[in-house]
Amino acid sequence: MDIRQPIGYLAPSPLVNSGYGRHVRNIVTRSKKFGGNPIVFGNQHFGDNLNYNGIVVTPRLNHPYLADILPYLVQKYSTKLVVNMWDFWAMDYLADVKKLLDFKYIHWIPCDCILKPESVTEANMKVLKEAEKIFSVSQFSTQQFKNLGFDAVYIPIGIDSEIYRPMQNKKELKKKYGFPEDSFVIGFVGKNISTRKGISELMQAVKIFKEGLPESERSKIKLYLHTDREPSAGNSFDLVRMGKFYGIQDIILFPSVHMGMESYDDATMADIYNCMDVFASTSKGEGFNAPLLEALSCGLPIVAHSTTAHIELMEDTDSIGVMSSNFKEMPLWTNLITEYETVDAGAFAMGLHYIWTKTPEERIEMGKRGRKKAETFTWDDSYRRFITELERL
Repeated sequence: MDIRQPIGYLAPSPLVNSGYGRHVRNIVTRSKKFGGNPIVFGNQHFGDNLNYNGIVVTPRLNHPYLADILPYLVQKYSTKLVVNMWDFWAMDYLADVKKLLDFKYIHWIPCDCILKPESVTEANMKVLKEAEKIFSVSQFSTQQFKNLGFDAVYIPIGIDSEIYRPMQNKKELKKKYGFPEDSFVIGFVGKNISTRKGISELMQAVKIFKEGLPESERSKIKLYLHTDREPSAGNSFDLVRMGKFYGIQDIILFPSVHMGMESYDDATMADIYNCMDVFASTSKGEGFNAPLLEALSCGLPIVAHSTTAHIELMEDTDSIGVMSSNFKEMPLWTNLITEYETVDAGAFAMGLHYIWTKTPEERIEMGKRGRKKAETFTWDDSYRRFITELERL
């Protein structure tokens, strides 16, 4: 395939500083740089086209994943290939649109849960079968597509490890971003939507951890939640009320901006990570987890639920993987029939306590192998592997 022809990317806007946004941003930027003609079929705004460094970003209409406008976009931009970067279960319409118009599509996607043939609908299977290729962003995701009978090509996402790097001025950064200089900051980065990210389990774990400390030390504990504090959709949470419910509202800190309206750039996010003393993820399922990779790249100690793609990201690092509880959750936020494991909050609290007992110098040592691993994930490598596969189409 000639990569210079128009290629449509079904994806969030490259202006969005989320894991999905960084994925499309870094790929289309490189495509444009090397002579490609990418167009982002985005779902983040209404109205007119946006221009991102010479790349067209189209608006949405009513359907959140563009079922009502994709046929028009494919024809308008003479697109012969569409790269879908959204979860396949949300894209059931894609195979039917392909039948109507002369174009091909591929998936470059995560899968954050165990899949069996019984997990998916006929429409789910159809949208996978009709794809020219499936690229998966993690080894865990690759295995789940294999469970359904598809040979997915593993192409992980990358990171700019020169931006996301360890910094030596933690106290100065804490002061700059409003954290007490002597605080022990437990950091979380993720979206406040559904129960998948396990924010309630994280609060439970922090409560247990804090209550196990001497009274004189408890005031040093801060839980920084890099997410929206207020519900922005029907399946998100009022995290201020949740904090009050668990009795830890006085130690929780949030970003200074509304994450649904604004976001921090990569350099600021690297600063924020370096304010943390430990990065925590109680997520119930991840197809990759870009924030965990960013935290590794910043040399942070990690305490994370040992599940799904977390396992491969933490392998060959000094991260603390925490076992699951006996409770499993059937999700309501997807049409897949599957189960998500829930982290053991008590065991997670023990992981936090272990990091607490270490000196700042020992925490730096704990982060070194994670930093080394993160340096192997580069956007240039992801793009090269992606283009190599496209040229074979």
